[in-house]
Amino acid sequence: MKIKTLATVALLIMLISCKKEETEKNEYYPDGKLWRKTVYMSGKDKDKDFRIYEFFENGNIKNIRDFESGIMQGRSMNYYENGKVKSVFYYDRGKLNSTGRYYSEEGKLTDKGLFINDSLVVKEEIFYKGNMLKINVFSKRDNDFKQTGNLLYDNNGRFGLDNSFYYVSSSQDSVKYGDSLKISLNFITHYTKGAHFALSLGKLDENLEFFRKDKTYLSDSLTLTFFYKPGRIGYNLILGKLLYITGAPKEKVTEFIFYHDFLAN
Repeated sequence: MKIKTLATVALLIMLISCKKEETEKNEYYPDGKLWRKTVYMSGKDKDKDFRIYEFFENGNIKNIRDFESGIMQGRSMNYYENGKVKSVFYYDRGKLNSTGRYYSEEGKLTDKGLFINDSLVVKEEIFYKGNMLKINVFSKRDNDFKQTGNLLYDNNGRFGLDNSFYYVSSSQDSVKYGDSLKISLNFITHYTKGAHFALSLGKLDENLEFFRKDKTYLSDSLTLTFFYKPGRIGYNLILGKLLYITGAPKEKVTEFIFYHDFLAN
């Protein structure tokens, strides 16, 4: 009876070992340290869904990438050697269609970029000085980046209106799939007399042209609240164009690219 039990345990260990071999693949630096680990989501079809971890020689994670049907999909994380996050992106069927975020080695957000079909179309450069934070915004026009907005505010969220001309959108970071997300939009500037804006949501191409308009919101001031229902589980990106309108003495329209992202679970 004891011999039979030992044989059963040995068989289980062998099966577990085989399963690990089927679902993981490790690659190493010349000195034997782990360089890359590939974790397969299915032992039956290894080339379909998997996650790749790459490591620095000090053992810290360098990056994490997810693949579905053999192409990059979902979140991609990159790290510094000290373990701090370096950048975060989201892939959609092998292409960047997301807001990319870049961080310093101290953990501060330094840059944001909007990618459409792998093309960087809007970028935000972020600077810190004491308790002040400054953001310069650039949009791609005629194959070049031109400044289209700027914000200046302090640690308490108080804006320098004379040095700001851009919008701020805010919401919860995530929402339950099937529910609607409340999004607040404010345009920050010193000149507000007779000013208002219109927001059109839809799909934009890499040239920042609409190829589908979904909905337009009109505001008689520089604030707006609307609700948005996620179209998928996971990463969601809202795109559109915001028109800042002044009516006196002559109507003037300034166009901005609108983007806002969140997660649905």
